[in-house]
Amino acid sequence: MDLTGFSSNYSDIIYLDSAATSLTPLDVVRAGSDYYNKYNANPHRGMYAISERASYEWESARATLENYINTNANTPNGRMAFTSGATHSLNHIAWNWARHTHSKGIEAVVHIGPSEHHSNIVNWQNQGVRIRAANDWAELITQLKASRGGLCSIAHLANTTGAEAPLETLWETCESQGHFLFLDCCQTPAHHYFPADLCHGLGFSGHKMYGPNGIGGLWLRDTDQYNTKNLFCQPMMAGGGVVESVSIEETVLKQFPYSAEAGTGNVPGAVGLAKAVHFLNKHTIPVLQSHCKSLVSECIHRLSDICTVYISDKDATSIFPFTVNGVHSSDVATILGAQNICVRSGKLCAEPYVDSISNSGSIVRASFGIYNTVKDVEVFADAVRTIHRKHS
Repeated sequence: MDLTGFSSNYSDIIYLDSAATSLTPLDVVRAGSDYYNKYNANPHRGMYAISERASYEWESARATLENYINTNANTPNGRMAFTSGATHSLNHIAWNWARHTHSKGIEAVVHIGPSEHHSNIVNWQNQGVRIRAANDWAELITQLKASRGGLCSIAHLANTTGAEAPLETLWETCESQGHFLFLDCCQTPAHHYFPADLCHGLGFSGHKMYGPNGIGGLWLRDTDQYNTKNLFCQPMMAGGGVVESVSIEETVLKQFPYSAEAGTGNVPGAVGLAKAVHFLNKHTIPVLQSHCKSLVSECIHRLSDICTVYISDKDATSIFPFTVNGVHSSDVATILGAQNICVRSGKLCAEPYVDSISNSGSIVRASFGIYNTVKDVEVFADAVRTIHRKHS
């Protein structure tokens, strides 16, 4: 691997699990460390220097993220709340949707795509929202055209295969039918711009975009409209930080994004996430996208004769999803792991989808980042071919 800008402690492995968690650049680590070493205080609480510094860094990080999302999508009014990650963001939307539909006396329903992972399934079930799951994109679009004023929540890029959703068609359909379109962007920012121009809201996690763990974002396109309608902006968790005033009789809440940030914020996570955006800008999204796609294409070229591959070269992004013919996926991952080649196997937190595409209900996922090289692919492919030769 090319670990320029990353810790040299990973020099003895080939890390092919960036779709789960990307390695963290040293500049991102230092940004979080600077908080603890230089201004370890609550933002928006104290009137002393290090608290004011924490407030400044917190809001500067928000501005960096909002500018990055809005500028590349030409959505100048979008606002972003810090969350613990995409799961938190999806649960916030599910909680608000269940609350909104209950207040209107209508059934809570959500339309989801054919390849969702558990964070876009379990969150709805937990709120008693009925899920209408489509078997393919054509079925989802038909469902959306047959209803009005609902909610559609999908992954921009599938966590299992990296395949991209047909966002332009979905956006046009949702706009014409009055549906709110929310995007799970877990796999997006490491090699794609956020498609904020093609949705009403999105959520993401920092640890999949070269940022820290435990931090992410919830972005909404038109917060003035949603604040006015009392929709998607209510706090799923209440407490300090979300209030304008409090009495025993009544609490007056702040508006989004501050209404979604109860408690003390994860300042080191936020400043680290902002530094990750600088990292992405430095390497540029077109370069990152081309690099990762080329590595997946190389895997397809080298292994499609002995593997079942669940992505086409045309649709490849950063993920190589496969099974080795005649060998169970968990055995493949275990043997590779013993050789310090790090991949993911099993149902990939997407049990319904993996069950639908794999006869064994289990696949292997190799996923790539900026640090991976063609040499990594060569070593990985040779190891997979050896597994097939010895164990199939």
